[in-house]
Amino acid sequence: MAGRQPAWVRRTDAANKRTEVLAPRAVTPSRPRTTYGAPPPALAGAFDRIGRYAREAWDAVTFACVAAVAWLRAVVAITRLRAGRLALERELNRRIAALGRSALGGDADGVELARERALETAAAIAGRRASEAGARDEAHERIEHGRRRR
Repeated sequence: MAGRQPAWVRRTDAANKRTEVLAPRAVTPSRPRTTYGAPPPALAGAFDRIGRYAREAWDAVTFACVAAVAWLRAVVAITRLRAGRLALERELNRRIAALGRSALGGDADGVELARERALETAAAIAGRRASEAGARDEAHERIEHGRRRR
C-alpha cells in the first residue's frame, strides 16, 4: 500500500489507519517531481471528456431543480388563489340570486345594490384569475432564466 501513496502521505500505523501529512520533499534533479495522480498522456482526452460530461450533467440536474422549485411555488400560489376564487364565485352566485329575488320582488333599490355587489365580486374574481396567470408566467420566467444561465 505504501508504494501506491503519494510521497507526502505516510501511514504511521497500518492497523490504526492514522494518516500523517508531511511536508513535500524538495524537487531536485536526482529526485524528479512525482506524476502521481496525473493521467497517462493517452487518456488525457478521455479525462477531459469525462469532466465536460460531468459539468453538463450537473447543469442539467441544476436546471431540473430550478424548474421543480419554480413549478412547486407556482402550484402553491395558484392553489391558494384558486381557493379564494372559488369562494368568490360562490359569493357571486349568492349575490346573483339576491339580485334575482330583488328583481322579482320589484325592489328597484335592492336590484341596484345587488347589481353593484355582484359586479364588485365579478371584478374580484377577474383579479384572482389574473393573479393565477401571473403566477404561471412567473414560473415560466424563472425556468427561462434558469435555462439561460446554463
